[in-house]
Amino acid sequence: MSRIITNYLLTLFLMSTIICGVLTGHADFLENLPPEIQPLYNSDLDTWKPPEHLKRNYPYYLSGFDEEDRPVWVLEFGKWNLRDIVEQGKDAVIEFDKYVNQVILNVYNSTITKHEIVPAIIILDLDEYELSQLTSPATVAYYVEKLRLIVIAMKNLHAAYCINTNFVAQRFLNLIKPLLGKEFEKFEIYGNNPAKWKSRILKTIPSDQLPSWYGGSSNFKPVMIYG
Repeated sequence: MSRIITNYLLTLFLMSTIICGVLTGHADFLENLPPEIQPLYNSDLDTWKPPEHLKRNYPYYLSGFDEEDRPVWVLEFGKWNLRDIVEQGKDAVIEFDKYVNQVILNVYNSTITKHEIVPAIIILDLDEYELSQLTSPATVAYYVEKLRLIVIAMKNLHAAYCINTNFVAQRFLNLIKPLLGKEFEKFEIYGNNPAKWKSRILKTIPSDQLPSWYGGSSNFKPVMIYG
């Protein structure tokens, strides 16, 4: 009987030690995150299912990994009609805020390995960006707010590329660049001539980890599509 009690107490001790270790590790992890990002790990974002209309209209995906196992993310930002969100009103903005927060959480989680946190690679595709996004002051302000949060989240970047930057998108980036801080300096900005940016991207990312329209493989499949 005494042996059973001893084993039971030993099991409780081991379980409490493991739990304390996990909680301590989690606390240490949170402390090392930018303050703006920490609340994302104390929310329901890891289980929240975004509505289909957001996934359809605001696409992004985990494309693959480079040779050092750094995650490669693609945000088709030119298709993101934030003016539509702003004009729908408060409820739509709150819902979209949650969607963007989940984007950031997914990117951060992809950088966490068993042994370390690795930097990410981002492709920000601005194809289809329209002038109508710039003619609404409220929309421009909202763009700045969301991009600042994304840029803050991307402090642990290995590389970032803005591609297919048409005249409108270039004007937009020049307008908001002073507001985004020094972290935005990591972003390399290219126009809509693929010959100029494909070779640069392929120096960093293996071709089999990219879709064909970025110079990758014709039978490419992304690791995970979120939008």
